[in-house]
Amino acid sequence: MQPHPASVRNALRSDELMPDLQEPAVMNELRWPQPLFDTLCREPLLADRCIVTSNYSGQTLIDNGVKAERVSVIPYGVDLEFFTPTNPESGTFKVLFVGQPVRQKGLHYLLEAWHRLNVSQAELRIVGTAHRNNPILSRYASEFTFRGNLDWNDLREEYRRADLLCLPSLSEGFGLVTLESLACGTPVLASRAAGSSELLQHGEDGFVVDAASLPSLMAALESAYSDRRRLRDMRVAARCKAERFPWSRFREGIRGAVQSSEVASVPSK
Repeated sequence: MQPHPASVRNALRSDELMPDLQEPAVMNELRWPQPLFDTLCREPLLADRCIVTSNYSGQTLIDNGVKAERVSVIPYGVDLEFFTPTNPESGTFKVLFVGQPVRQKGLHYLLEAWHRLNVSQAELRIVGTAHRNNPILSRYASEFTFRGNLDWNDLREEYRRADLLCLPSLSEGFGLVTLESLACGTPVLASRAAGSSELLQHGEDGFVVDAASLPSLMAALESAYSDRRRLRDMRVAARCKAERFPWSRFREGIRGAVQSSEVASVPSK
């Protein structure tokens, strides 16, 4: 399960950066039809077991009425044979964003931070599917290189070439791109509202910042830009962290959660 819809809505409502950005309804949960929202809120209350990929997601369910004993936290895995490191190119400082260019992903924070920092010999690259006239991308059209939707091989090359992956989400159940990037040896900067930030050791294999905090994000980006040697040293630690999360670990976790639910549902004699 993803974070509880009510928690996602609260995160979006509390976001005060660029309130004039108008996203299509499909891209913003604040504009979902109320019957759909109500249905999604009821679903976790009806389940015998809610499987989530992070403590962040689990806590949003507990905060909205799901009993803690019904929540199992099982982080995603990554294909460690496909996502592998190479030696990155030196020179231009490359920051990568992978995901849908929507408010919930916090991309507007990254673009505004990038605009204000205005550092030289640096490139922000965005990978994802964009709707026509996307309001976030349109506002900052000159600030980034847009790569669109990529196949797996091209995506892997983007991870490998990047100095840093940035995931500044306002609310994110996990963020599989974190593990994919780490597996390629690329450190990750993630907000605390991205569940995968729980895997990061700040300053060792990435950076963890407050969600919806432009100063915090800018400070981390500026620190990474100013100390490229430190970033290179993080690459080994990033790969080592990813190696702790093969898909086999995820499958075993799912099996255990389902089996424990089956045992719990058997009536006592």
